[in-house]
Formats: sequence, C-alpha cells, structure tokens
Amino acid sequence: FLPCMRVLSIAIAITLVLLSLEVCAGAPADFTLQAIDWVLSDPFASIETFTQTQLIIARNLALADVNNDPDILPQTELLIEVADVALSPTAAVEKIIELSEQETLVIGNPISLTSVPTGIVASVYGISQLSYASTSPLLSNKRNYPHFTRLTPSSVGQVHAIAGTIQHYSEIQRFGWNDIAIISTVDEYGTGLSTELINVVDNIQAINVKTYRQYLST
Repeated sequence: FLPCMRVLSIAIAITLVLLSLEVCAGAPADFTLQAIDWVLSDPFASIETFTQTQLIIARNLALADVNNDPDILPQTELLIEVADVALSPTAAVEKIIELSEQETLVIGNPISLTSVPTGIVASVYGISQLSYASTSPLLSNKRNYPHFTRLTPSSVGQVHAIAGTIQHYSEIQRFGWNDIAIISTVDEYGTGLSTELINVVDNIQAINVKTYRQYLST
C-alpha cells in the first residue's frame, strides 16, 4: 500500500509539471526534469536503503506511466536526471546553485534535511521546487519558502496526533503521562516536529515537558 501511494504522489508531481510545460503535441521531443533525490544502492544494506529503493522504483513506475500514455505527452519522452548528492545538505545547495544557470524547476527533495536549506537558496535564485515527501513545518512559511511546493502534508498533523494521544492517557490514568520528555534528531525534521509539539503541549495544562534533548544520528 505504501509504495503504491508513493507512486501516486510522484505521478501527480510529474503531471503537475507537465501542465506547466505546454509541450507542442506535433513536435517529437525529449524533456529532462532535474531532481534532487535518492539514487539506487544496495536495498538490503539497511532499513533506510530499502525505503529509498521503494521510492526509486515508484519514481521509475510513475515516469513509465507518463511516457507510455500517448494522451499525456504525445510524441514526447519525459526524462529525469537525478543529482547524486547522497542527500548531503551542502552538496544539495551546491547543486541548486549550479542548476540555477539553466533550470527554473527542481523536483524530488524527499527529506526536510535537504529541502529546508535548498528551499532558501532556491528562493534567492528564483528556482521552484516540488517535493513529494518533505514534511517539516518550517517549509509552510511562504515568506521564507515562496517557491517551495509539496504534495505531502506538514508534520503538524503528526504533532496534534501525538499531543492528543498523550492528553487522552493523561485523562484516563491516575498516574503517568502528565510529564513527558522529548528526544529528537538534530535535523530540520526532528527540530521542527519537536518545537511544534512543545508549542502545542504548552496549551494543555495537564501535560508538562520536563526535558528536551537532541542527538546526532549517524
């Protein structure tokens, strides 16, 4: 089910791009989309690479669906050129600057770790970004990210679900669930999610955040 949903998300992303291309149906052509995304590696090396492989397969299936349907893009083949930046924020930012010389749109951006810094840089260089998986609440700020669009909701929904669960158990149990500790990774996703959770819980009198700690993920 999850891979199918990812296929749908990426297919929608590509379709949205196609709507803006205004490709002439009578002239055969190739069009290459630039992407900051995962590249194929050993799918069984870890849970992370297995998930990445699912996304890569979904991306390829969506691309095949578009190219095999003559009603979507007649006589035109859509290609995706993926930047092999190993999802390094520094490398991703450098790639955005490099692409700014010729491109006005970059797709992919699957995680907030790279979407947050590249989103700032892209706004300076006038590059639009379309993401299918970045969920950081920071990216909802249109003042800082005027050219960033995503097809997945912000993780604010996760925050309210977590806060609601904690509040539920604080009300039905006599002890526990009133004092909580928050542990997160030191990245845009973990920091954004934790900060939003602290703000939401601050308005719930029955719950107290006793401590907040972050750790470096390897």
